[in-house]
Amino acid sequence: MGEIAKTVTMGSHVISDGKTIYSIYGENLPLIQTFDLTGNLLYSQDLSELKIFSDRLAQKAKSGVKISGTGNIKLRATGRVFVQDAQLFQEKLYLLIPQQSKKDGNRTLFNKILVFKNQDMSWELSQEIQLPIDGTYLTFKVYDDGKKLVTFENVNGNIESFGIDKQ
Repeated sequence: MGEIAKTVTMGSHVISDGKTIYSIYGENLPLIQTFDLTGNLLYSQDLSELKIFSDRLAQKAKSGVKISGTGNIKLRATGRVFVQDAQLFQEKLYLLIPQQSKKDGNRTLFNKILVFKNQDMSWELSQEIQLPIDGTYLTFKVYDDGKKLVTFENVNGNIESFGIDKQ
């Protein structure tokens, strides 16, 4: 299946509009790759130039070792997640991304959705949707002609629906 088989890795979200395939690499580097239907790479876009991602890249990576109060050593994953979930809807790309908690700067939450419009193969940020709870949303779907959003918020275990201001 062309180059796509070599580049799509764990942590990627793979979606298609029926004409092209998009791989959104969500771990360690925010990257969108565009492939034709045979898997040949057409375009690659690094999103780390966007401030929201460059700020996260500038943060010091956490150690892979955690020592509890009792002295027990635990190994933990050290990768950074840049995209928790992705959806393509009516030629717009929606990405659920992390940000620091406003209440506790040490907590990373997934409660912001970035909306991109395709401009000649490149994706241009067109809207930011701040989800209302200072929590962690795991997944979402856009529906009702792009006017509504349904989400699953993990901390409270709620399925929630919101209206979206169209831009």
